[in-house]
Amino acid sequence: FDKSVPKPCLPPMVPHFIGRQQKVEDIFRVLTSPAARLVSVSGPPGFGKTSLAIAVGHQLKQLGLPVYFLSLRSVKTVEELISDLLNTFAHTSSDVTGREHSKLCGFLSAIPSNICIILDNADVLFESSGETSQNVLELLEMIFSDCKNVSFLLTTRTSLQSVLGRKFGDHMSVGVASLDRKSSQMLVQELVPVADESEYCRLAEVCGDVPLAIKLLCGQIVDEKKSASQFLDHFSCSSKTVIGLLDDPDAPNDQRLNVLFESYFKRLSQEEQEAFVCLSVFVSEVFDEQAAVNVIGGDENTAKKALLRLKRKYLVEGNSSEPVLFSFHPLIRSFGFEKAAGMKEIAREAERRFLSYYVKLFEDLNNQFPAGNSLLAFHDFEFNKENIVHSLSEGVQNEAVRDAIFDVLSDADLFLDTIFYFERGWTFFKIYNLAIAKAKEQRKFKAVHQLLIAKAVGEITWCDGAALSLLKKAEEIEKQNTLLISQVVMGKRMCYLGIHLLIYRAAVKGGEFLEKGVSLLSSENAILRVLSFQIFALFTAKREKSSYYRNIVLTECANRPSLYAFFKAIEEDDCDDEKENENPKTVSQPLILALALLINFIANCFGMQEVIYKLEMPISQLQKEIEAEAQNDRLYLPLLFIAENTLTKVKIEQESAAAMQLALDNFIEENGRLNPDTAVRYYYIGRTLCRQENCDAALTSHYEALDIRLKLFGNNADTAESYYQIGNTQFNKKDYESALQSLQKALAIRQNLHGKIHPDVARACFSIGATKHCLNEYDSAVHWYQRALDIRVALYGKEHPGSADSYHCIGESQCEMEDYDSALESCQQALGIRLKLFGRESEDTSNSLRQMELIRSRMKF
Repeated sequence: FDKSVPKPCLPPMVPHFIGRQQKVEDIFRVLTSPAARLVSVSGPPGFGKTSLAIAVGHQLKQLGLPVYFLSLRSVKTVEELISDLLNTFAHTSSDVTGREHSKLCGFLSAIPSNICIILDNADVLFESSGETSQNVLELLEMIFSDCKNVSFLLTTRTSLQSVLGRKFGDHMSVGVASLDRKSSQMLVQELVPVADESEYCRLAEVCGDVPLAIKLLCGQIVDEKKSASQFLDHFSCSSKTVIGLLDDPDAPNDQRLNVLFESYFKRLSQEEQEAFVCLSVFVSEVFDEQAAVNVIGGDENTAKKALLRLKRKYLVEGNSSEPVLFSFHPLIRSFGFEKAAGMKEIAREAERRFLSYYVKLFEDLNNQFPAGNSLLAFHDFEFNKENIVHSLSEGVQNEAVRDAIFDVLSDADLFLDTIFYFERGWTFFKIYNLAIAKAKEQRKFKAVHQLLIAKAVGEITWCDGAALSLLKKAEEIEKQNTLLISQVVMGKRMCYLGIHLLIYRAAVKGGEFLEKGVSLLSSENAILRVLSFQIFALFTAKREKSSYYRNIVLTECANRPSLYAFFKAIEEDDCDDEKENENPKTVSQPLILALALLINFIANCFGMQEVIYKLEMPISQLQKEIEAEAQNDRLYLPLLFIAENTLTKVKIEQESAAAMQLALDNFIEENGRLNPDTAVRYYYIGRTLCRQENCDAALTSHYEALDIRLKLFGNNADTAESYYQIGNTQFNKKDYESALQSLQKALAIRQNLHGKIHPDVARACFSIGATKHCLNEYDSAVHWYQRALDIRVALYGKEHPGSADSYHCIGESQCEMEDYDSALESCQQALGIRLKLFGRESEDTSNSLRQMELIRSRMKF
């Protein structure tokens, strides 16, 4: 540079600068244009504002432009700013005199070159609209007026758009958020090259894609010489917040996220600090303005203003396309957790308001579900899912909302079961298990009774689940508290029991319970009533009686166009109904998914192919409507997944493997392969292909799901389920040795996760027993069947269909061992249970009777 140009001062390029190249180009283009001379870069602490400014400085330097970097961390007044600038530029001209402002402008204008001045950490100078901020604005205005060769690049933690934009029309404001996930993974790969793809993803996710956090975490991994997975496993088990885990007391303050956030927090007003702590109770990253205002509490306008100030200071992020949406970065929220520990009363009240808001919201959505607004109910639930699930699960510990949760869960079984039917079913059971346990602890037997019945819906179609046991416990409460339990709720239990017995093909006994139950229901149980009458219509042999039930269904659905159209579509023949043409074509509602799944299960059990065939049309129509909505709103994608899988279940002619793979390829192209939702889709394709007896293709899909789950989660419940389905598919291929290995892996993971007494452990033991039987290892088969039996008895009692199945299979293996006395005894145990549960008119009961005849015939020889 010319000797008359002050020596540029610019820190070295920040190593591993990744993911901000486009922003560098954008700022560089503005600073080198003749029109714009002022750029401000703003964002939260540690997100890379300074690194970005330095990178821009180096690109300007390559162009031959002198760049001067000044850190203003300790500068608090305009006089101190001028002093720092004078110290940098004063020696350029010895004959400049006058006031400090004039001197500075004289020095700058005397430089025979365009220059860029980077003012890093200029926050304090613009923190208020007071005298300091005004003085700085006047100084910048004077410099731009007198010095045509000077441009400024400022970094602050608060957006200066509203401050500088009004004064300088050509000002450019640049916000710095977290890196995109691909750039984060590239940064991790540079810092920890020995890690694999899944570890890159996990490390980036833990750090919230924040550059400083990634560098700190990767530095710890390298220093401790551990594998990334080992380190992350330790990380996930810690009770500390992410901010706390990343903190290194020996590091410089500008490399300690905790210190950076703390210094920023102290500069907030009391009102802003309290609002920030209140917002830290949110579980999800994204929330809407109305929820935030409710959680902050107090006067609505005051809360809104506090929220907007936090947005301007990047403690919450706004949404450019949806002004009423906000997000909380995980690292910033982590810091909020730490601050909440020191402001316990503020946080406690915020938590109460949070729980109340989301429990009430869920109640409203649940009311919409049967009322004809189920499409919107699903959409809004998906947006608020994390906060709602947290409120329903953890809220039972809070006295202020506990009873409200008991009430809404007692009535939300069908809604929640539909949401979690194909994915994360454990969430449904977790919510109800916590509520039931707390209701028992509080001795609220009415609530326990209703919650047991509601929970049974989650397993009503399972042949080895807890539904029967849950409904039996509810019946025992009725007997002990005759004055406490309403007839309507008893009717609900009987209807569910009747439906469940039909799944076991116990038509007579199931029909009796269903008929008695529906007679006790009220108008509040409209959906269960019409479902029950539709089932009567399917099972009634006499045409006149069947038509009578169908007319009841259509009459009760007259004001529910979507339900009317659904039930009309699945009639076996045209029903004379005066209102047939009174219901115009209407948008289908997702409520029909829950009904279709139940009707499909029952129709399958009794070979009603015509009914199953007619279910396809309304579900297919609904799937197309949801698909159209999902094109514009991704919140409909989970509902689309439910509709697609429901359609797969009810289709007589299944899609080809190629068609399913094409749909999956499109999903992967948009969402990536290493994604939990991709694994779920592979999993369900595998199950569908297995039902089609395309076992090789099914195994390919299941192995893909397994690979993703292992990389993302290691040995968790979903991974165990993948091993289990691989084992079942290998069993269907008659590859029993391979099936045994897969099932044993599933068992080991499940025992490690759940202990020895758990339904999934029982299923694995039972499947291993079946595999051993096919390998002609009958003694070992009896052992595994017995283990499954012991678990089922411990869970549900002896009088349970799963226990009967275990006894039945034990008898089969004992028969093959020619231990006929033991086989007969086992068979009698199974028969006794089945007679009591299902009566004589049941296929399972008939199977036990046939088995006894077979054993007795063999005993004669």
